[in-house]
Amino acid sequence: MRVQTEFVDLPRTGGVMRVMLARPADDLPRPALVFYSDIFQLTESTQRMILRFAGYGFVVAAPEIYWRYEAPGTAYVFDDAGRDRGQACAKRMSVRDFDDDIAALLAFVAARTGVIAEQIGAVGFCLGGHVGFRAALSPLVKATALFYPTGLHDGDLAGDGDAGSLARAGEIGGPLLTIFGRIDPHTDATGRETVQRGLDAAGIRHRISLYDAEHAFMRDVGARYDPSATDAAFAESIAWFREAGLTRVFLCAVDTLTEGEPKRIAVSGYEPLTVVGIAGRYFALSDECSHGMASLSDGWVEDGNLICSLHSGGFSLETGEATVPPCTDAIRRYDVVRDGDALFLAS
Repeated sequence: MRVQTEFVDLPRTGGVMRVMLARPADDLPRPALVFYSDIFQLTESTQRMILRFAGYGFVVAAPEIYWRYEAPGTAYVFDDAGRDRGQACAKRMSVRDFDDDIAALLAFVAARTGVIAEQIGAVGFCLGGHVGFRAALSPLVKATALFYPTGLHDGDLAGDGDAGSLARAGEIGGPLLTIFGRIDPHTDATGRETVQRGLDAAGIRHRISLYDAEHAFMRDVGARYDPSATDAAFAESIAWFREAGLTRVFLCAVDTLTEGEPKRIAVSGYEPLTVVGIAGRYFALSDECSHGMASLSDGWVEDGNLICSLHSGGFSLETGEATVPPCTDAIRRYDVVRDGDALFLAS
């Protein structure tokens, strides 16, 4: 999926908070993610991750965390000096500063044209993982995925003492996915156990996943980068958002369908589909006939059935059940919703 980007300067008291926005290159309504970076801010590596999430159908809004202290566009080099500078800026902030910025970004995203305000999630990496956890406290956030968040186990976030984030976990309304590397020194096994106990005690829906990797294993520069673990963790987060009902998968524009004629649609992460529109109702089924190696989009609709062109067998548009011999095995059917002039797979 092609994406487009822009930078928006969000007015704040004392300056502007620059926000990178990335979204699919269309004008369709989309779910959104507020995205919080590590201490190095919006580096090229982080921007590539932002684009990756946008390519899965999200409007992604990623702020520069240290806008109070740095000029817009500032990102730090991945070295000791960059690390020290980022950590120093974090310690100049208060927990209230972080929370105020979270509220401002969420309000901005929820009001933005092209965003489905009821489908906003949060993502965060490293220090941004802790910030993303605090974003999850907002009722606007419906699901969250955190990657190797720091300081959840001991409250280390800002310069004004224990942030108390884990103690507030019971305020999180949406499902929470937390991903750690097993050999992450910032949150070791004892720290992860503390996080696990806190989340369990809160009684929220959550999962902690461990990968045989280091801290920041998804940063695609440097010796810690683990491509296979990155792909798996990213896929897990996308599946988490889908399971949580956050995502809607775009099928096609309504005006690309011809009444009663099957159309083959390719959707990232799904098998090829056949989509049919009849009298204002829309159906999506597996495109492959279960009887023979044939595309059902080459067939036709007859008496509420999708007929295969190879042997003239058929399947119910309503259920996917085999209804016309020689077909005997059902095919998968997907629920479809219409939003304006667009069709989506239902969550």
